[in-house]
Amino acid sequence: DMVESADRALYSAKRSGKNCTKVAGGAPAFAGAGRALASMTPVVGTLLAALRMRAPWLADHSVRVAELATQIGSVLEMKVFELERLRLTGLLHDVGMLAVPDEVLMKTDPLTEDDWDSIRSHAANGFQLIADAVHEDVADAVLSHHEQMDGEGYPRGLAGTDIPLFARVVLVADAYDAMVSDRPHRASMTSEEAISELRAHAGTRFDGEVVEAMIEVDRQMNTSAEILQFPDKTG
Repeated sequence: DMVESADRALYSAKRSGKNCTKVAGGAPAFAGAGRALASMTPVVGTLLAALRMRAPWLADHSVRVAELATQIGSVLEMKVFELERLRLTGLLHDVGMLAVPDEVLMKTDPLTEDDWDSIRSHAANGFQLIADAVHEDVADAVLSHHEQMDGEGYPRGLAGTDIPLFARVVLVADAYDAMVSDRPHRASMTSEEAISELRAHAGTRFDGEVVEAMIEVDRQMNTSAEILQFPDKTG
């Protein structure tokens, strides 16, 4: 683990222009899609670039989900290589939307059942797109990121710990970001409202431990926002 952590920090330093210092073990920083794409393989980078060209809002959502998922993973004390795979899962979780028709993906009216079937296909589509380009843990999590703890999710109807942990984390991060972001058919929720929704479905839709980790991440984000808004006079 120590050697792998050092190796990843080394490559991170190289990607940042060399002649710099990187600390192994910290959650990766996210400063927009440019940095998010910097460490991708050409195939993965091309897929994410295509998603950004077609649906910029969805690409931005994927970057935010990747950041949230990595922060959740840090609270869960995942190892460095696990955080990197989790980050990649977050970035790629919606890449299967590339196969969803424009008239469905861009629709602002209520979706029909056929529309929902098309949307639900994105998990399997994403798996097919990336399976040969990423680690199997990442591909399996992309396939499974809409599975639910009670077995009511898709596409395989997995339940409980049969759902890959990366997928359980991304589901919570995905739901949180979707709730606190504006959508064409509704206004965004507050973070408090989003956390309340996560709590209400912990153990049924969401993994309860992951929800608790998301609550801690939300607390940290709100604390940071308060510090930025009300800086210490001596600082």
